[in-house]
Amino acid sequence: MLAVVLLLILWAGQTLAVVKHEKDDGIGHATYYAKRFAGRRTASGEIYKHDKLTAAHSSLPFGTRVRVINLANGREVTVTVNDRCRLRRIPFIDLSREAARSIGFLGKGSTRVRIIPELSEAASPVPSAGSADSSENTPPPS
Repeated sequence: MLAVVLLLILWAGQTLAVVKHEKDDGIGHATYYAKRFAGRRTASGEIYKHDKLTAAHSSLPFGTRVRVINLANGREVTVTVNDRCRLRRIPFIDLSREAARSIGFLGKGSTRVRIIPELSEAASPVPSAGSADSSENTPPPS
């Protein structure tokens, strides 16, 4: 009986590690904007242009550059987040039509991708309006 309990504990731990590993790797599905969104204002205030390398993400700060790798063919593109998409259970990104074309899935609807944010000072989160102290987003002194 003890052996069965130990096996269940080990199996549960491995399952949790696999789920965590998937999320940590930034693996999810990418789609691209429909043609009808061209010329509309994004959540950042910019106008969406289908020929620019931009993207929508549910949580990355506007201005964040993100490397997107198509797992089906290995092609990659770097895009700039300038819009929001709804929250999903797995990492998710909406790409401009040009970005989708660059990694080879324009016309296919969606593809599995790895998303790698390239965080920089320009894309650091802005403190919320209710935040009393904006220094909590400032890195500690060296």
